[in-house]
Amino acid sequence: MENYADRLHDDIEGQLTLPDFAPVSRPAVTSQGSVRARGPSGGGGSGSLGAAPDTARISEEVRAAQARGRGRIGQSRGNLDAVTRGAKGASEEAADEVKEW
Repeated sequence: MENYADRLHDDIEGQLTLPDFAPVSRPAVTSQGSVRARGPSGGGGSGSLGAAPDTARISEEVRAAQARGRGRIGQSRGNLDAVTRGAKGASEEAADEVKEW
């Protein structure tokens, strides 16, 4: 089986070729400032990134999602407490009660 796999691998490897790609140049990026100075790539802009987006709406969406999550967690805890209200934790006394039962 191993011999067959090696032969199959060699057959396939001989048929595979990678397309020619243009070389990739790595920009000299050392900090946030150097990224901002480069500006948008190929966008035809003036090189400035423009004003930062308004994050107030995003922050409000995050707060609302967190509030919904806290509500769901509270509801789940309440349901769990209602189901396990009479349960006893693991202790020597609880084990003795089980043995006596």
